[in-house]
Amino acid sequence: MGEDTDATPTLNHHGFLPDHNYVTEADIISTVEFNHTGELLATGDKGGRVVIFQREPEVGAHTNGLNK
Repeated sequence: MGEDTDATPTLNHHGFLPDHNYVTEADIISTVEFNHTGELLATGDKGGRVVIFQREPEVGAHTNGLNK
Protein backbone atom coordinates (compact mmCIF):
# COMPACT_ATOMS: atom_id res chain seq x y z
CA MET A 1 0.00 0.00 0.00
CA GLY A 2 1.12 3.52 -0.70
CA GLU A 3 3.71 2.42 -3.30
CA ASP A 4 3.71 4.08 -6.70
CA THR A 5 4.14 1.15 -9.08
CA ASP A 6 4.05 3.36 -12.19
CA ALA A 7 7.00 5.52 -11.15
CA THR A 8 9.70 6.17 -13.73
CA PRO A 9 13.07 4.71 -12.65
CA THR A 10 15.49 7.34 -11.36
CA LEU A 11 19.06 7.34 -12.67
CA ASN A 12 21.90 7.73 -10.21
CA HIS A 13 24.59 10.44 -10.56
CA HIS A 14 26.52 8.27 -13.05
CA GLY A 15 23.51 8.04 -15.38
CA PHE A 16 22.80 4.39 -14.59
CA LEU A 17 19.82 2.73 -12.98
CA PRO A 18 20.61 2.06 -9.31
CA ASP A 19 21.02 -1.70 -9.76
CA HIS A 20 23.03 -1.33 -13.00
CA ASN A 21 25.81 1.03 -11.98
CA TYR A 22 28.81 -0.94 -13.18
CA VAL A 23 30.47 -1.67 -16.51
CA THR A 24 32.16 -4.97 -17.22
CA GLU A 25 34.86 -5.75 -19.77
CA ALA A 26 32.17 -7.32 -21.99
CA ASP A 27 30.29 -3.99 -22.14
CA ILE A 28 33.14 -2.07 -23.78
CA ILE A 29 32.48 -1.22 -27.43
CA SER A 30 35.27 -2.70 -29.51
CA THR A 31 34.16 -1.89 -33.06
CA VAL A 32 32.07 0.70 -34.90
CA GLU A 33 31.14 0.49 -38.59
CA PHE A 34 29.01 2.59 -40.97
CA ASN A 35 27.43 1.34 -44.19
CA HIS A 36 28.36 3.07 -47.46
CA THR A 37 25.40 5.51 -47.32
CA GLY A 38 25.92 6.44 -43.67
CA GLU A 39 22.32 5.48 -42.89
CA LEU A 40 23.29 2.53 -40.68
CA LEU A 41 25.74 2.37 -37.79
CA ALA A 42 26.72 -0.92 -36.15
CA THR A 43 28.55 -1.28 -32.86
CA GLY A 44 30.00 -4.44 -31.39
CA ASP A 45 31.19 -5.03 -27.85
CA LYS A 46 33.63 -7.44 -26.27
CA GLY A 47 30.70 -9.55 -25.05
CA GLY A 48 29.78 -10.39 -28.66
CA ARG A 49 26.70 -8.17 -28.84
CA VAL A 50 25.96 -6.17 -31.97
CA VAL A 51 23.64 -3.17 -32.05
CA ILE A 52 22.54 -1.58 -35.33
CA PHE A 53 21.26 1.99 -35.42
CA GLN A 54 19.37 3.50 -38.35
CA ARG A 55 19.25 7.22 -39.02
CA GLU A 56 15.77 8.70 -39.03
CA PRO A 57 14.86 10.91 -41.97
CA GLU A 58 15.03 14.62 -41.29
CA VAL A 59 11.75 16.48 -41.32
CA GLY A 60 11.42 18.42 -44.56
CA ALA A 61 14.56 16.87 -46.07
CA HIS A 62 14.76 16.15 -49.77
CA THR A 63 16.30 12.91 -51.02
CA ASN A 64 19.54 13.33 -52.97
CA GLY A 65 19.22 17.10 -52.63
CA LEU A 66 16.60 17.25 -55.38
CA ASN A 67 13.41 19.28 -55.02
CA LYS A 68 10.38 17.37 -56.18
